[in-house]
Amino acid sequence: MSKPSRHRRDFILGRSAISAAREKADEILEASSQPPPAESGRVTADHFLLEFSHRAMACDFQVLLPQDTIPEGPEWALEALDYLEELEDRWSVYREHSSMSLVNRCASERPVPVDEDLFNLLSLGTQLSERTGGAFDMTSGPLTKAWGFFRQSGEMPDEQKLRHAIETVGTQWVDLNESNRTVSYRKPGVDINLGGIGKGYAIDLCVERLSWNGLGDYLFHGGLSSVVARGNRHPNREPEDQQRSAGWKVGVLHPVWPGKRLLEVRLDNEALGTSGTSRQHFYHQGKRYGHIFDPRTGKPAEGVYSSTVIAPTAAEADALATALYVMGPEESKKFCEANTEIAMIMITPGRTRQDIEIHTCNLPEDKWVRLMD
Repeated sequence: MSKPSRHRRDFILGRSAISAAREKADEILEASSQPPPAESGRVTADHFLLEFSHRAMACDFQVLLPQDTIPEGPEWALEALDYLEELEDRWSVYREHSSMSLVNRCASERPVPVDEDLFNLLSLGTQLSERTGGAFDMTSGPLTKAWGFFRQSGEMPDEQKLRHAIETVGTQWVDLNESNRTVSYRKPGVDINLGGIGKGYAIDLCVERLSWNGLGDYLFHGGLSSVVARGNRHPNREPEDQQRSAGWKVGVLHPVWPGKRLLEVRLDNEALGTSGTSRQHFYHQGKRYGHIFDPRTGKPAEGVYSSTVIAPTAAEADALATALYVMGPEESKKFCEANTEIAMIMITPGRTRQDIEIHTCNLPEDKWVRLMD
């Protein structure tokens, strides 16, 4: 009997990928003259993932679904990814017509009304700034521009330029009026940049949509540095196997060896955010300067390779990963000890150029494993 043809829409929604995955697994198992190997090497349809990608906010967003997802899962994943376009159009400071650009231009002259999502995002950013003592601050836009990273070039600012930028940094210059949902600035020059929290908040809004539709098992990430995991990677395993492999395993890259995974973290209905300066930095007179600033000093943060945070939401994970990067290991540990819902993995330089040190807090041993020495 000939196999049924597949409709083009089935390909768009991933249904043909599901069917092909099942057929390929069956073919491999049928062709083998030996019994199926152990679980770690067994070829089954349970190992296949459906991947849906979309380019937005200068990175690749992706939704990963277990192969045996509910039939509507692929369509809902595509709809959530499409929603990113709308969010970027409203929030990006690189688009002059966006709501965030309008706020930056006009909020020092008059209150600017914004939509509910943007108002809630700005409110969350203000709260996280207060919680971290200013180590995270979404008003660091003037610093990004002063140091040349707004256009991704990087340059050494003179003292006057830097001093002028620091004078306008701080959420104390931002007024959020909840009753009429407006934003106003208390002085000219205040400039909000959502780069440290916007991507994570966008993922959270997309995850809300998936949850409303009833999707329970998936991984949603933006550029690999902002991740939300829901349910299980292998939802159809037997209960005893499910307990051993619950959630999703996510790799954290080695800061010295590009492309190598240093460790693996298991996420169980959690979010993960990682901050580092491996991709955005410049050198001046032999010294390296990265794009993550300490808003309290106006200068690039130093002494940390990367900071990874596990938190309830992607927005919190992203913003706090930046804040802890600024704080450094000792101050970050104190913060996490006072906020037990936040887990940290921080990587700092070791004794030699190739050595590293790993600092953790609130991270149970069964939640992570080191892959490289």
